[in-house]
Amino acid sequence: MPAQAHSLKLALAALLTAAVLLGGGGVAYGLFNLSVQFVALIVLALHREHFFAFWHRAPPGLRALAAVTIAVPVLAIVPLPPEVWTRLPGRELAVEVLKAAGGTDWRPFS
Repeated sequence: MPAQAHSLKLALAALLTAAVLLGGGGVAYGLFNLSVQFVALIVLALHREHFFAFWHRAPPGLRALAAVTIAVPVLAIVPLPPEVWTRLPGRELAVEVLKAAGGTDWRPFS
């Protein structure tokens, strides 16, 4: 077995082990989830060539799903001007509280 394939298998085994040992969801397990994501990012960084080879072979629907999966959390932290975020559904109470506190600055979508 070539060294590169062995390295990839070890990295994927490490990711799977981290996911099994640290995996979880919900509010109480946020740091464990973050740890698993960091391990996944390290695996991707160390094996970029495999990722890009997969990306070029992947069907367009899978690439679109991956792009949306990355875009949603990124867009959730992008600050929006007050004219936009105050008009989102369910923001009435947040607007009132911020007005009482003395500020309606740019806020993220989330």
